[in-house]
Formats: sequence, structure tokens, C-alpha cells
Amino acid sequence: AQSMALSRVQLVLSPVGTLFPVQGYHTSILIGKTEYVFGAKGVLRADGPQSHKALGYEDREYIDFGNRFVDVPSFESTLFPLFRAGTYDLLRKNCNSFSDAAVYFLTGHRLDRKYRQLEA
Repeated sequence: AQSMALSRVQLVLSPVGTLFPVQGYHTSILIGKTEYVFGAKGVLRADGPQSHKALGYEDREYIDFGNRFVDVPSFESTLFPLFRAGTYDLLRKNCNSFSDAAVYFLTGHRLDRKYRQLEA
């Protein structure tokens, strides 16, 4: 397919403090240098992990899924409608829910449960 491109896929994680007895995380996905993150305004794109910087999270961890053939238009048309503006919920449908779906779409893996304990 013409829209397939080899891109490095990474999960970006920032610990955000504990909520209840659980460590919370802010997560986003990098496809190449483009960040995808879900929030109150739906899925946003940025150049690099801007959402982590904007939220003041200096501590970042990267989980590298290596280079993958990614069909970005298909990724966006599949996931964006599921994560529309106004559907964000801190406990039920948050940035980690999106990152889990994105990681699965892109790699066939799931986001480790420790990063999505609030949504479980």
C-alpha cells in the first residue's frame, strides 16, 4: 500500500503521582517524530512528546517497539473516531486507554497493566 511507511514506534510514559493507592501515568505514542495523545479535545498531534512537556512532566520513559510499517491514514481513521473530543474520562477513557489501543493497532501488543491500572 502506498500509505505504508517504515516508522519508529515508541510509547512515552511520565509518572504523574499516585491516585488512590495506584501510581498514575501520562502516556502518548510516537510514530516517527509525531506524538499522538488523547485528552479532552480528542486525539492531538504534536512534534515530539509535547504533551509531557506541556503538563510539566520532566521524568519520561520510552518503550521502543522498533521500526514498523505504519499506515498513518488508516491508524488515524480507525482510532480518531473512537477517541473524539468530549469523550475523555479520567478513570474510564483517558490517555492510557488511547495508548493501549494505539500500541495494539500498531504492534499487536497491549499496554502493560501497570500503566492502565486506573482504567481496569
